[in-house]
Amino acid sequence: MDLDAVIPEREARDRLIAASGGAVRELLDLVSQAAYMAHGAVITRADVERAVSSRRQRMRDLINANGWLDALVRLARDKQIFPDKACMDVLFHRPAFKYNGDGWYDVHPLVAEIPEFVNARNDLLR
Repeated sequence: MDLDAVIPEREARDRLIAASGGAVRELLDLVSQAAYMAHGAVITRADVERAVSSRRQRMRDLINANGWLDALVRLARDKQIFPDKACMDVLFHRPAFKYNGDGWYDVHPLVAEIPEFVNARNDLLR
């Protein structure tokens, strides 16, 4: 399958890749959701944004329901995990990733767009 034929807009492809955080599983989930939301034979930037918005909202609900905001802010600040259940949960449920190479951690790019996270991170940095 030719990805350029299915997602002809470079900006749409770039947004999907960036929103996935480099995780193939996340990319496939987002592409699948965008395809489901598409109103034609191709996936447009608008379809991608609807898929991204939906995924971000699901993540926000998951984070808020489980009280993971503090763990995510600490992980984003220190790029390390901590020996507590919340830290392990955010890795398991994918609001955070371990990146290869030097073995550092960070929040999912869509978490970084959630207003509560942005505010909590800014409060921590003050």
